[in-house]
Amino acid sequence: MTNSKILICAEQDSIRESLKITIGDLYNLIMVDSGESALEVLSHSKDIKVIILDSQAVMTDGKPAAAAIAKKYPGIKTIAFSKPFKIQEIADQVAGVQED
Repeated sequence: MTNSKILICAEQDSIRESLKITIGDLYNLIMVDSGESALEVLSHSKDIKVIILDSQAVMTDGKPAAAAIAKKYPGIKTIAFSKPFKIQEIADQVAGVQED
């Protein structure tokens, strides 16, 4: 399902860039560096199908970003990762979600 919108939330530039290199040709990527930014994007973009989220990301109040996003947007598939991880494993998970 090419051109599907995927939101990537990762604090590290290197992680965002690695994902862009790996899946950027297949999907329309929106990249942010914080949980707050992810929620802001989600409030304006109703066609995001998948969120790739650093499981270590927290909101300014210290709560996990994944929990806040899942509570507010339960219909969006979330792929959470932690370090260390393999970019190709995340790409494979995205492909699996898109086939559903």
